[in-house]
Amino acid sequence: MPDVAYIVKNLENEIKFHNYKYWIENDPVISDEKYDYLMNELAEKDPNNPLLKFKGGVRLNLPKVKHEEPMLSLDKVYSVEHLLQWAKKVARNENEIFLLEPKYDGIAAKLDRQFSILSTSGDTGYEGENITSKTSLINFTISEKKSKNLRFIKGEIVFDKITFNEKKHKILRKNGKTYKIPRSAVVGLLSNDNIDATIGKVLTFVDYNWYSNEFDLNKLKYIDWDEYIQIMRAWHFPLDGLVLKLKDKDYFNSLGYTSHHYKGQMALKFGNPTGVTKLKDIELHSGKQSITPVGIIETVVIDGIDNSRASLHNWKYVIDNQINIGDTIEIERCGEIIPQFKRIIKKCETPKTINPICPDCGSQLIYDEPNLKCINQSCYGRLIRVLSDAVVRIGIEELGRGTVKKLVLEKYVKTLRDILNLTYDDVVALSGFATQSAMNLINEIRKVRDNPVHDYDILASFNISGIGTTLSKKILKHYTLEELMNLSVDDLQLLEQIGPERAILIESYLRESKDSVEQILSELTIKESKYTESKNSLKICFTGSNPLKRDEWIKIAEKNGFEYIKTVTKELNILVTDDINSNSNKNKKAQKYGCKIITYQQFTELLLDKKTK
Repeated sequence: MPDVAYIVKNLENEIKFHNYKYWIENDPVISDEKYDYLMNELAEKDPNNPLLKFKGGVRLNLPKVKHEEPMLSLDKVYSVEHLLQWAKKVARNENEIFLLEPKYDGIAAKLDRQFSILSTSGDTGYEGENITSKTSLINFTISEKKSKNLRFIKGEIVFDKITFNEKKHKILRKNGKTYKIPRSAVVGLLSNDNIDATIGKVLTFVDYNWYSNEFDLNKLKYIDWDEYIQIMRAWHFPLDGLVLKLKDKDYFNSLGYTSHHYKGQMALKFGNPTGVTKLKDIELHSGKQSITPVGIIETVVIDGIDNSRASLHNWKYVIDNQINIGDTIEIERCGEIIPQFKRIIKKCETPKTINPICPDCGSQLIYDEPNLKCINQSCYGRLIRVLSDAVVRIGIEELGRGTVKKLVLEKYVKTLRDILNLTYDDVVALSGFATQSAMNLINEIRKVRDNPVHDYDILASFNISGIGTTLSKKILKHYTLEELMNLSVDDLQLLEQIGPERAILIESYLRESKDSVEQILSELTIKESKYTESKNSLKICFTGSNPLKRDEWIKIAEKNGFEYIKTVTKELNILVTDDINSNSNKNKKAQKYGCKIITYQQFTELLLDKKTK
């Protein structure tokens, strides 16, 4: 049985993954309830874990705005019964007045009317991002009666359902597809600098004070909650719940707040649309780190969509909920993700025994809480997952998992070094590859071979359990990869966030894989953090056309102590362009952030001056 520290680490990794999918990629893969299940598991195992304080918020890479008063998240319940229990707990008497308001499904924001600044709440609640530049897309719905004398107006930026259905064909993801739900489109619009200028004011900032109903504690008990929720869900603004809060502002403030939420208010989350069906089978699918169970169900229609599969989350979830083939179950849809198991309606009297075997190699799987894992070192599925992750880490963007699978099965590729040494003839011989696609992939591989690769990306590509990019960066601030190869377990434990278990994992991997690691290092040009990742190095970006390829300019810049970044952010120091008067997005952003903008000729002169000093 794994120890508590190991379980906590797995929970942390899973929660961080879902935080990233929801807040950064805007593409959630589990429902809120399943996410809360993970958070509750973590709270039970490690009550003081920092992740429990995470508030959540979109990141748009825009200038920061500090909030004079924190914009915190909401504590939440999923039933009216629990909402009323909370109300009774905080009420001072039966006459305590509460405000019942919509819980908008958008992006929390704040309007500073004195300085005409609109900002997001941010992921801590204490610092958001300045989205004033996006106001050309936003209508403002403000309660002049309740907010008349307020400098700061808190609210939500939403995409009303009618406008969304009319305009969604004009708002595309990076992959060219449309957004399926309004909230995702809001994030897409706020984070995109290349919006169709004719789209107009399609978003709405809704003042939290704009709509509310007053009820005393006694009357709350007699609301027809089903009817009330049904009416609110039919609103043109997308909602995902209701908010109940104390009307008495002084009493509200006296209750204070946690690092996550105010204690004087509570959210009632709407349940997602559901359907009842039968679980016909459980399929196991290979993921990056584990084997994931997926339920095969009798087709059921939910919100006009046919559903024949449902996520069962992980193997611990299957065990905890005693899920068996043949059970009648309730499933729920959540936004754009596949349906999720919700609960068992009726147990099967003769359940089918599930024998968990690897879907790739057929080996018996082991239960490594909370997941199933294949420990067969020769499993081609495991090799495909490891190599797919490794090529992404070092920057071979054209090489997807499907192609890696072909390389493993058709060309018997076994290592990252094999991929780096692929030839055009190797690739064009793969099923489904034509001349141009084969050449594109070879050029992508050459680009990685010819340009410096960060040492922390290389270390992360080794796929040592628990050693991702963030931790690799911390390790390689102190040692080069070559030096790391010779460190003992005791040496490794002296590094930040490296305990005994991780130290043993790192040392044993580097010792046992020494030959293959050295081969990889010999194939790549390594950018070493220990010597080149100085906090004082100037960050530089290149744009526009020039006879010399951009990759060559990047090499020159990094050789001269600059740090190259792909996009214009507030951290950028110098933007090198072919036209300093251009109206390109990069030039506009650089001007907004106060970056120095120079031509390629001026950059060349700068390097010459540097060399002659």
